[in-house]
Amino acid sequence: MISIKKKKIKIVLLVSLIIFAIVFSIHIVFKEKDMKVVYDALIGEKNERQIVEAIYVNGMIPIYDMENDIYYYPVNLEESKNEINLEIKTSKLSITRVQNKATFFQEIKLDKDIKYDEIIEIEIESLLYKNKLIKLKLTNMPIVSLNYDESKISREYTESDFLIVDPNYKNNNSKSQIYEKSKIRYRGSSSMGYLKKSFRVKLEKSENLLGMNENKVWILDAIASEKSDLRTKISSDIWNEINKDLDKDKYTSLNTRYIEMYINGKYKGLYVLKEVMDENTLNLDKNDGILVKGINSVFPNFNNYQEINSEGYNPFELKYPSDEQKYPKTWRIFLDRIKEYYEGRTDYNNINKTFYVENLINQRIFLLILNANDNYEFRNVYYSIKDNNENTKVLITPWDLDLTFGINWDDNYGAKKQYEEVEIINEPFGIKDDETFKQKLKERWKHLSETVLSKKTVYEMIDETYGYLIKANALERENNKNYNADILKEKEELKEWYNKRFDVINQYINEL
Repeated sequence: MISIKKKKIKIVLLVSLIIFAIVFSIHIVFKEKDMKVVYDALIGEKNERQIVEAIYVNGMIPIYDMENDIYYYPVNLEESKNEINLEIKTSKLSITRVQNKATFFQEIKLDKDIKYDEIIEIEIESLLYKNKLIKLKLTNMPIVSLNYDESKISREYTESDFLIVDPNYKNNNSKSQIYEKSKIRYRGSSSMGYLKKSFRVKLEKSENLLGMNENKVWILDAIASEKSDLRTKISSDIWNEINKDLDKDKYTSLNTRYIEMYINGKYKGLYVLKEVMDENTLNLDKNDGILVKGINSVFPNFNNYQEINSEGYNPFELKYPSDEQKYPKTWRIFLDRIKEYYEGRTDYNNINKTFYVENLINQRIFLLILNANDNYEFRNVYYSIKDNNENTKVLITPWDLDLTFGINWDDNYGAKKQYEEVEIINEPFGIKDDETFKQKLKERWKHLSETVLSKKTVYEMIDETYGYLIKANALERENNKNYNADILKEKEELKEWYNKRFDVINQYINEL
């Protein structure tokens, strides 16, 4: 008769032999990494994340929102014809279940009628591990993801990973995903007071982002000064529209695109990706091009500017060239060019000698109709001279258009009264005193007011932009994160303001 002690030993040996046989069989069938999965499970280290190695959508890694445990992937559902391929890399001892449909295969095609922002549930059922639920949302919004040490971010550049995913890359003639090492810093002046910060990004190499001009440097505008998130984008689009019938080689578009931003896996809200105004965007001559930014309202001193050795002078900041040895000559050329006009010679001949008249007229109408009160005088204006050709004049390009449609930097909801302000925009430079210029401005206004600046056209722009953001639920996410406002009401008030402003400006210009 076998003793109880010997019997226990035999049972232990038998169990050990069975376990060894299982492990040996798995070793033959599975790869080394799968052996670790089984080993971890056998010794009791069960981790739900271990059963999912990676998830891919159409061959690309989606953006993970760690706070809400949701993956987001930008895709154009109309172009993809609702055929979205998922690939889930899991341990071999798992079953993938997508919205109640189980499969043993890693690649899954979603052929149902998927909607933007719909939660697609992917459950990984494991024989060894605790089951894992993955949530995925598809969006029509491009996404930018930054990863950097948040303790180091300031107005000085710091290292960051940069990832952008473009759902419309085919139409934009760009790439579906761009990943690069980059340098980033905060940007802005008064906007630094907001919790939602804007950034300047410098990529390792020039890229065509979202169909815009190829460049290394980009702006991520937090559009934090107003709750509708519409003003910056719509104002930029309006500037492009009023210049659309002019010489494309001469006039630069204000290219902007909406994106949603993630920083270190955390959702930060809706942003506007913008091109910088630099020598590349404005196609300036590498030897003779000049770019100056107006940064405040201080009137320039034209008495002594012959040997300026710094990048700043009165209301201006020299952006190009950056060679310090060229500073004195560059300042002399620029200030010589604008001196007579800003000292009071605002007759048409001098205007035409200094500026491209159609550009100056469009800028004045643009400032008037939008009451862009942060762009009066010299503030937030770029002055560029393309080359040293005698026929080349000063080109004006507006910048930072968040305080449009009447908003003030210190009183967002003073906008309801701002639609009546007029005179400040055409002064102090007296251009309304020249009869020839006034006549040309009135003729241009008549054309624009019946086309791209008509109430109907601008209302449609507002509705279309709002609809685009609503379609992807981007405004709701942004509002929940940053504002808690009635966005539909904001949008309708924007249209109501423009309705009143249009009538005021129409009367003002016609009575010049």
